[in-house]
Amino acid sequence: MSETFLTNFLQAAQAITKAERGMAVDRDLEILATLNLSDAELDEPSFGECAEKTLNQALDSGEAIITNNLIVDPANAPDTNTNLANLRFVVAIPLSGIGAVYLDQRIKTGILISQEIVQNLMGLVKHVRDNRLEASSPEEMVEIYQQIM
Repeated sequence: MSETFLTNFLQAAQAITKAERGMAVDRDLEILATLNLSDAELDEPSFGECAEKTLNQALDSGEAIITNNLIVDPANAPDTNTNLANLRFVVAIPLSGIGAVYLDQRIKTGILISQEIVQNLMGLVKHVRDNRLEASSPEEMVEIYQQIM
């Protein structure tokens, strides 16, 4: 059940945020599902480091994490200007102790996932869990999101 919930929530969150890429992981960071992520991208050390750090932060804190993929260590910030074309807006959303969802979007697209939307997604997780709606399809979760927000 929880794997299905994570996968369906990933698809709903992507539809709501218009994120370019995403993945759902369990508590041990085992990948359960991906959206628009190739094996090569998943194996890329810079992606893995950012995703792992962000997902662990979300799982440990129980809070959504909003960051970017280049300035993982603030000490490296001055060196990132050469990589601005690769700069991504990153969000990790914990799902009540069962896992987390990672979403990202290229910043140069001009579409950013707002903090309000991220908080609303956290509200959706709570609503779905409180009302035992974990078996909802991605489309049903989007409908619930639209009704409660």
